[in-house]
Amino acid sequence: MRKIKALIAGSVFALPVFVSAQTSDFSFLTETMDSLTTVLNQLIPFIIGLGVLVFLWGVLKFITAAGDEGARATGRSFMIWGIVGLFVMVSVWGLVNFLGGFFDLDNDTVPEAPGIPASNE
Repeated sequence: MRKIKALIAGSVFALPVFVSAQTSDFSFLTETMDSLTTVLNQLIPFIIGLGVLVFLWGVLKFITAAGDEGARATGRSFMIWGIVGLFVMVSVWGLVNFLGGFFDLDNDTVPEAPGIPASNE
């Protein structure tokens, strides 16, 4: 039953895309992708900042728990996972930028979509 509800919900959200399928003007898609890119570009530094805060929280817990080995292990775990998270985020961000530059993917040029023939019925 959950799968059916999810399928119906997904269909309702995808319906505007299918309705616009007969048009040769894809500017709505370009505008949507530009908006999504803008949001993601603003969200990436925030997420990296959260990774830094996790690391610093681990450092603080590690330092303040000088006598308690359990709390020190928790702080060490926060520090390790903060560093791993930062490494993964920055590596993926760098890889995407490298591949975008390598394949010369700039957002300034959008290819012209071919016209769709109209029926004369």
